[in-house]
Order: sequence, then C-alpha cells, then structure tokens
Amino acid sequence: MTSRIINEIPRENAADYRRVLNRQALPKLKKERCMVETTVFHQGDKHIVQIGRFLEPQKRIMPPPHWSAMRVKKLVDNQNRKYKHTREQITRDLQRMMSRGINGLTHVEYVRLTPRVGGKNEMDDDNLWSCFKPVRDALCAYALWGDECVIHLRDIGNADGQLKRMGVTWTYRQQKCESNPRLYGFQLILHCAPRSTEQ
Repeated sequence: MTSRIINEIPRENAADYRRVLNRQALPKLKKERCMVETTVFHQGDKHIVQIGRFLEPQKRIMPPPHWSAMRVKKLVDNQNRKYKHTREQITRDLQRMMSRGINGLTHVEYVRLTPRVGGKNEMDDDNLWSCFKPVRDALCAYALWGDECVIHLRDIGNADGQLKRMGVTWTYRQQKCESNPRLYGFQLILHCAPRSTEQ
C-alpha cells in the first residue's frame, strides 16, 4: 500500500524553498508595471489613441569579437522578432480603434506616458525616438494604406518617408499620465484636417 504526501510543495515554489533551507538569497521579484487603459477619444480635430504598453528603446548590443557568427545572427533575429511583434500588435490596435482609417493626417504627437519624467531615470531624446520606431512604422503604414498595410510588409519601413513627403510631421515627448502619474503607456495624438471621416 502506497501513501501520498498531502502537503507536498508546489513545483513552482520548490526552488525557492531549497534556497531558504540552504541560506541562499531569494531572487528579486520582477516589479510589475501598471498600464493605462487602451482607448481612443476625440478633442476637436484631434484623435487621441491611448495604448497600455510599456515602450523601451531597442537595445543595440555590440557583440564581442569572440562571438560566433551564429550567435550574432541569433541576437539580431531576436531583436527583429521583438520589433515585428510590437509593430503587428500596434497595427491590430489601430485597426480595432480606428476602423475607418486615418484620413487627413497632418501631424502626429508621440507621447510616452511614464512616472519617471523629470527624474534622473528620464529617457533621453535619442532613446525616446528609438522606442517609438515600431509604433511609428505601424501608424504610418496604417495611415497610408489602411487595412491593406499587411500587403505592403516590404514597404512598411518606407511609409513614414512617403507621409513626410506628403507634408505630415511628428514630434516626440514624454509626460506623466494625467489621471494616474504611476501608470505606463503611450498616446498617439493625431491632428487631422477638418471634416475628416474617422470614428
């Protein structure tokens, strides 16, 4: 006859119990970030798309000389995968929130919402532009081609250049969320020509 231990330790906690018994330090808990609500609202000719997503700059790592070509390729592929994943998610958010497309776009304000504004850990300008790269590519492709942007995957990085030639401008800034300064996310403030046909 076999007996079953009723008070067995859950597998996910077993490693922590072993560390405590061996008088080792527990790993630091990853701090969870609270995000703003994903929504869209309008103020006159401005359409404010707010998305609850943490933006961080694309990390460019200079691989050491002793790294193999395979290891460098793996690193680059991983960075490209993250960029593509973020860009696709932003495109889906825009399709859902602005289902009629973005007509008459004249100016875009990219606003990063973070509690670190004004502190020593505030992101500097070049990193701010870098973290908005997938967002800008997704927005410009959707503004230029609408739902057909998935067909133009090869040209998606050129959409911002085409919009720039059409007179569209953009600015970048960061601020604290007005409703709750501890929240993270970003806003796309879309300035459109009068009598546009968005939602």
